[in-house]
Amino acid sequence: MEATMIPHSPVAPSPDLPVQGLAKAVSAHLRGDAAGALAALESSGAASTSPEVRAARAYLRLELKQYAEAAADYEALLEARPSYAEGHYQRGVCLSHIGKFEEARVHFAKSAELDPSHADAPLGAGVCLLNLKRPDEALDAFRKCLERSPGLEAALLGKAVALQLSWEMDEALDIYRAILEKNPRCEEALVNSVVLGMQRKDYALVQTSAQQLLELNPSSQAALEGLSAAAFAREAYADAARYYTRLTGLFGSHYDYWFNLGVAWQRLGDASEAGAAYSKAAALRPDLAAPHINLAVLYSSRANHAMARQALGSALTIAPERDDLRYHLAAIEEQLGHKDEAETIYADLAARTPGDENAQFRLGYLKLERGDAKAAATCFQACLGKRPQWSDAEINLGLAYWKSNQAEQARAVLENLVAREPQSIDAVRGLAVNSLAQDDAVQALKWHQRLQELGDRSPEVLHNTGLLLFRTGDIDGAVRNYRDAVAAKPDFAEALLNLGHALEACGMQQEARETWARALDLKPALAQGYFLPAA
Repeated sequence: MEATMIPHSPVAPSPDLPVQGLAKAVSAHLRGDAAGALAALESSGAASTSPEVRAARAYLRLELKQYAEAAADYEALLEARPSYAEGHYQRGVCLSHIGKFEEARVHFAKSAELDPSHADAPLGAGVCLLNLKRPDEALDAFRKCLERSPGLEAALLGKAVALQLSWEMDEALDIYRAILEKNPRCEEALVNSVVLGMQRKDYALVQTSAQQLLELNPSSQAALEGLSAAAFAREAYADAARYYTRLTGLFGSHYDYWFNLGVAWQRLGDASEAGAAYSKAAALRPDLAAPHINLAVLYSSRANHAMARQALGSALTIAPERDDLRYHLAAIEEQLGHKDEAETIYADLAARTPGDENAQFRLGYLKLERGDAKAAATCFQACLGKRPQWSDAEINLGLAYWKSNQAEQARAVLENLVAREPQSIDAVRGLAVNSLAQDDAVQALKWHQRLQELGDRSPEVLHNTGLLLFRTGDIDGAVRNYRDAVAAKPDFAEALLNLGHALEACGMQQEARETWARALDLKPALAQGYFLPAA
């Protein structure tokens, strides 16, 4: 918002006035040739210190938008005529154009002091105060202006902006609406209504104001931005893509528009368009990692892990301090089957941030997966040192102990976890496996039955429970579990074989033979040892 420039009042001529040069200047100006007027003035009287010459030169330079030169001319004029109210006002206009808002404000205030009837002087002061981020003082200036010129649109707009900056949103909106009732084509009121709606997250207001603005000006940046934001708010990504496409067409060097266009296409599932938009954004701002990160997410969602890896590499080149990107890259390396590379990244993360137990956990998991159980156990111990009672780490530590032939340590870890978390099915499963490995039938049966209580009635658990019941002499219980295992998995040959043994032990010879026959049909290899039992 700018102060309005008005012609200055005449200055009394002085005896040394170069009249001929001034006449030529006036004649040229009347023809609409401000540059010619200035040239005529300077060619015949540039050296004159006459106030009228200075005033004329300042006026013409202001009209030609030579603001710094005009300000200097007005300064010289005011040295000679310090009480010249219009000179203070016009110098304020010049200074505001070159961003010297505090100096401009002083001159506007001086003009208002010298000429209390000058309505534009407090208006100019208010505009400067807005630019100086002093909305409370600006509000006072606009109120003074409106006292002198009630209904002045520029002052009403300034007052509304000051209220908006002070978060007096309702009052500001009322003013914008009043202005638009009188002047529906007031673009500034519509633009500010769009901004106000965005500040309040009132996207209905944004939508309405932006649509009206777009009808007035089909290339309005504020209107298209508002419509894009409203489209995102209601998850209308096709509309958002359409508006951002228009914005990038009009303002192609604007990074945010390309980036948001990429987001819109990504939400619509169009990887090609999203990739093109992100690539353009990355080219415009090579210092930002965000486009590469979003490309990585896009490619990962489409299982294009190789391209995701490339995008993350670019992001890390720009933002090497981002450990979250390293985590993402390590996950992608795992997806690509590059376990060694992933392990290297996790090891680096663990070294870079010793307090990061998550990196230690993933490192331990990969070591366990490739068979280095002792090294894995060390990682999980480190995890628990940083975050005690972490059940996943305890389960994996128990597994690492078991795989490194430390069965007692494994059992101790898992029993401690089950004592704390009785519903931990993974810990119970670990204890069941550990007990079987130690050939402790009583404990193994206890943990298998607990697994069933927790809801794990898989064919394997049922079969193992049957084996353990048979060993401990509960033949009927063994038969029930074998039958349930076969019901869940009809081609479970081993369960059928052992069901036959249990049936035989119950004296049910015919069903036992039929069951054995079914087992052998499914898995002929089970016949080995029938005629020549092991010694």
